[in-house]
Amino acid sequence: MSLKTLMMCGLLAAMFWGCEGVSENKDQYTHADFQQLRQFRRPLQDRLDALPDSLQPQLIDSLRSLKPSHPLQQLAVLRILNQFAYHQKDYANALFFVNQELDLLNDVQTDGSFHPDSYFRKGDVFFDLRQYDMAFKEYSKGLKYGESNIEDQVQADFNHRLGQLSYRKSDFRKAIGYYRRSLELFNSLETDRLPVKYRRQELCGNIALSHWRLQELDQSIAWYDSALIYVNRIPRRTPRERQQHQIALQVILGNQGIVFYEKGQKETGLAQLEKSMAFNKLPKGDQSHASFIAHQLAKYALDQKKLSLAKAYLDTAQSIIGWQPYSQATFFQEKTYIDYYAVTGQVDSLKKHLSLFMQVNDSLKSYERSLATVNTDQLVAGLEKDFALKSEQAKNAAQKRLNIILTSLLACLALGLGIIGWLWQKDKRKNQMLATLNKHISQQHALLEKAQMEQLETNDRLEQLNRQKDKLLRVVAHDLRNPLAAIYGLSGILLEEKNNQHDREFLELANQACRGGLDLIGELLDQRGEKSSREVFARRERIAAEQFLNETLRLVKHRAEEKGIKLELNCQYNEMLYIDIERMRRALTNLVVNAIKFSPRGQKVSLQCLRKNDNILFEVRDYGIGIPADHLPRLFESFTTAKRLGTEGEKPFGLGLSITKQIAEEHHGKVEVESAEGIGSVFRLAVPASLPENN
Repeated sequence: MSLKTLMMCGLLAAMFWGCEGVSENKDQYTHADFQQLRQFRRPLQDRLDALPDSLQPQLIDSLRSLKPSHPLQQLAVLRILNQFAYHQKDYANALFFVNQELDLLNDVQTDGSFHPDSYFRKGDVFFDLRQYDMAFKEYSKGLKYGESNIEDQVQADFNHRLGQLSYRKSDFRKAIGYYRRSLELFNSLETDRLPVKYRRQELCGNIALSHWRLQELDQSIAWYDSALIYVNRIPRRTPRERQQHQIALQVILGNQGIVFYEKGQKETGLAQLEKSMAFNKLPKGDQSHASFIAHQLAKYALDQKKLSLAKAYLDTAQSIIGWQPYSQATFFQEKTYIDYYAVTGQVDSLKKHLSLFMQVNDSLKSYERSLATVNTDQLVAGLEKDFALKSEQAKNAAQKRLNIILTSLLACLALGLGIIGWLWQKDKRKNQMLATLNKHISQQHALLEKAQMEQLETNDRLEQLNRQKDKLLRVVAHDLRNPLAAIYGLSGILLEEKNNQHDREFLELANQACRGGLDLIGELLDQRGEKSSREVFARRERIAAEQFLNETLRLVKHRAEEKGIKLELNCQYNEMLYIDIERMRRALTNLVVNAIKFSPRGQKVSLQCLRKNDNILFEVRDYGIGIPADHLPRLFESFTTAKRLGTEGEKPFGLGLSITKQIAEEHHGKVEVESAEGIGSVFRLAVPASLPENN
């Protein structure tokens, strides 16, 4: 039995299994049947995806020779054939199959649920062929089939395509608006379908790309970070899904690398660009994007006068996708060749590429004229007017039904008037009581309004007090911290002099008092300087875990030496951290200083870092006096009352642990404690390791 015969048998079995329990003859196919269509397509599409690329054309030939009797089976086969031809850039066959879909839909009765997807895919073919006016007409047809109650996914698909048209017209601000509207609609869908998941990350990437075109680099990087979050949530169960995920990931990282480079982070940008190009220029990668990245690298090398490197990147870009007369990528590539040969003075090559550049430029101008005729604002306004008219008609019909109901109610009301007159005398006293109650309610309402005004005045006073507090803290920072720091430093120098034993006791007291004052000022200012998650994210940097912990312990080493306490470090996490270094160092310093403060002289304090499940865990352990059980619930409150003196009388301020908790939450993490009196305490600070910025 031949391979093609086996494929035919398998396809028929898959289709019969998919159609089990569905009626062959229905008066009308509805939205529920449209959902069933996906179930018909899934086994066929899975079978196609599981085949090597060399065998896929044979399966496509088998599908073309099938003649299913069920309309949904026919539609499933035609959509698979259309999408295969489209991805192979076989636009003639892609149009042929989608037109057959529409002919089939016109031959059977449907509620319009099937049409939008077909019209959108037909418009996509015209879009790729740069026939933009034809593309918009097909998109509009798909949208109109939903009428005024159109489903969110159709609107999301339509807005995405309007964004693509606006981007091609270089109207990047309008493109961002359409992309964001599409993303909001896709996020409102309760579905786990892979196409929707990939569309979300694609929309974030398109928004970022539009911000880059507008030279809004910070916003561009933020949207690329959002795209990375979306793409890393997509499941990767099969080799094909893992390959598709890597392609999407490398496209995002490559585009983000361009923004990093242009923002001044050149080493980070070049590393991402090189990695993205190396992956996507492979046969199964996104070679068009790899060519684009190679062109950007050539441009950057040319700007730095690295001519041989620029030529190598240009040749790489050309070798990936070749010379395409209708390609925007070829347009920029030839322009870069012209810049290169102009710098090197190679006149013959300059003339050759100038001729090619003019050829590409002429071919693109005709498409730009087609694009200029597409007035998306006017056409969208027309669609909205149609929807508004239909909505008004539906409102009028509802008003007529309401009038009939009101007439019936009036008749019932007239019938009940006699009964109401009979009951009126009986209810008169009750009405008087209600009037009295209403009066009391009015009085209470007036009292509530007065209380509300007093509350507003109290709030104003509190705001004024808060401003005074901020002013006081600025005074503390400016007028107290500097002289205290100077006294602390000078007293420390005098204490280090071996021959200066005179008044040593007073110097130690002054030094200790200054250090306590500086600690209090630091914690007060840290409490005041709360930051949003977005600000913390903007300040994050990469640092090796062991380096970070060594530098942190070095800051508190003198505290430990004063009490003869041994500091131990055990770093089992050998990767990079991506954190706000100063804030996280402040959090760990608070924990280690507390451990030293509440440990007897000669004990030890250990700091450990490891990865546990999806978290990076920092653990500070001491063997000191421990924490009373009744203090634990209030331990992380600002200015907490759950505090006591250290083992040698060190004074607490009640702020350090609340600041540590705040810093952990800024990093989307948490801090926990285990303690027993007389045994010691363990503080654990955990931050997520699975987010892209922590990888």
